[in-house]
Amino acid sequence: MQTLVLTEVLRNCSFNEILADEYNQPYTAVWQLAKSVGKILAKRPKCELLIRILRKILEEIL
Repeated sequence: MQTLVLTEVLRNCSFNEILADEYNQPYTAVWQLAKSVGKILAKRPKCELLIRILRKILEEIL
């Protein structure tokens, strides 16, 4: 289940857009990942472990 969610996140990320904005907005990649995960988790509310992992990553980066 978690692998499926992460696969969907990676499929939905626009890496060209992230790279283009890298110098103007250093957290764009993190923000895009958070948005993608949020959209997927809205459909699958039982993925609590993934939510905790994402929170931990965001806390350490930001």
